[in-house]
Amino acid sequence: MMGDARDLPAGAAWLRRVAAGEGPIYRRLFEALRGAVADGELSAGEQLPPQRTVAGLLGVDFTTVTRA
Repeated sequence: MMGDARDLPAGAAWLRRVAAGEGPIYRRLFEALRGAVADGELSAGEQLPPQRTVAGLLGVDFTTVTRA
């Protein structure tokens, strides 16, 4: 599913949380983002990678990322 961790954009370590989760990928992505904010990995207003980039890194369709 996920590419090599070295391929992650700077500041996108939160994507590793997606692989560790359970359930539908859109839900895991949502939970990963929420957890990263709660843990201080992401701050309010911080820019995320484009949806298409996230979809490519996770190996999922663009609409899955949009749904999250």
